[in-house]
Amino acid sequence: MKITVLTGRYAGRSANYAGDPMPVLVDLAHHDERWQVDWDSAKDDSELFVWARADLAMSCVSALMHGRSVTFQGETYRATECNLKEALAYVEDEIVGSGFNVGVEKDDETGVYIGTKGKE
Repeated sequence: MKITVLTGRYAGRSANYAGDPMPVLVDLAHHDERWQVDWDSAKDDSELFVWARADLAMSCVSALMHGRSVTFQGETYRATECNLKEALAYVEDEIVGSGFNVGVEKDDETGVYIGTKGKE
């Protein structure tokens, strides 16, 4: 899967990654660097699903961990260092309970905006 780093240490660089997306996305999230996935570069639906799930999860983790917000269906979620896990669990519960397919619609300095893409 091809990703382009938008901010931080590797801003403007693109690279192709095979296999588990978590190592690279965890590193980027840890450093509060934003990225963009080239969804057309997926080799199959399985790879697309794995990367989409990791992209959503790590975008939310990064935003909440670094003081930005996560917005989903008009609700905005924030976390402090002491309740990061609780905030992430709440966002996950809201997404799962919505019954929608979702994805990162926007990720910028204000936060992550999760969009819906139809019912599951």
